[in-house]
Amino acid sequence: MGISDDNKSDPATLCKGGVTDDKLSEVGVSDDKQSEPAAASLCKGGCGFYGSADKRGLCSVCYKDYLKLKEAEAKSKPAVDPIPTPTLDLIPTTTPPVGEKKSRCRQCKKKVGLLGFNCRCGSTFCGSHRHPESHECSGGGGSSMKEVAKIRIQIENPVVKADKLVDRI
Repeated sequence: MGISDDNKSDPATLCKGGVTDDKLSEVGVSDDKQSEPAAASLCKGGCGFYGSADKRGLCSVCYKDYLKLKEAEAKSKPAVDPIPTPTLDLIPTTTPPVGEKKSRCRQCKKKVGLLGFNCRCGSTFCGSHRHPESHECSGGGGSSMKEVAKIRIQIENPVVKADKLVDRI
């Protein structure tokens, strides 16, 4: 008594006899083990084999099909969606020009040692060229950095004006 190919998608007929919780509750089988007499009874799935009380009155084949059905129902329920963590890119990542050595100043090619000065443009500079004004920074260097900072301050801090009519009624 195998499962036909046309009934594979129907969960009610996944088990050989179409055993579902509704049918088991109609027959009187519950999740708890019942104290039945030791006499063997036929499978509740209707396949003709003998069922056992510890398998809800089903034979081993129907019980396996019943467990597969329960597992498929558990998988079909939506799991709790994980909360996506937003990533903030606070520091702009720019790559230095190709072929540049990190141990030398980009302006004068002097060795900078272990702790060179890294600029916003992504390059490494010596102590005398570390300021944006001295190396004509392409990352908003010199006066353009000041202008960008002024504009940013104007946007972030709008002007607060007092009410013109102080004594309104």
